[in-house]
Amino acid sequence: MFKNLFHFYTLSCCFVASTIILISSFFFISAIVDFVIPQYTFYSEAAHYETNESYLFYKKDSNRYEDENKTKNEFEKLSPSELTEKRLQERAQFFITKKNKAIETMIHSLEWILVSACFFYMNWRLYKRSLFRTEV
Repeated sequence: MFKNLFHFYTLSCCFVASTIILISSFFFISAIVDFVIPQYTFYSEAAHYETNESYLFYKKDSNRYEDENKTKNEFEKLSPSELTEKRLQERAQFFITKKNKAIETMIHSLEWILVSACFFYMNWRLYKRSLFRTEV
């Protein structure tokens, strides 16, 4: 199977590169899904912004280690329409942040895929060239 150590090295490099391509492709596809349908992929987090009650509960729960009176007073001062506006703004910002994170992940994954593909291609050509030279 392996005529010399160089064959083993080039095939090992191809294996590592193909593994990296496979893993990076998984992250790339996952980021595409996160970008296209964030309302479903992040539903458990986005559910906090669905109603004013769930939003208030989420805010009080997320600030439990801080001064609870400050948070409670801050939300008591808001009228229902102001609270709805604030909730919708935070919901929009939440989805923008998630989409930006998905774009960032797509870019990084694509970088890994391209570099690994180049690495795979170079080592595969070296392997094929060394096979041809050893057979002659």
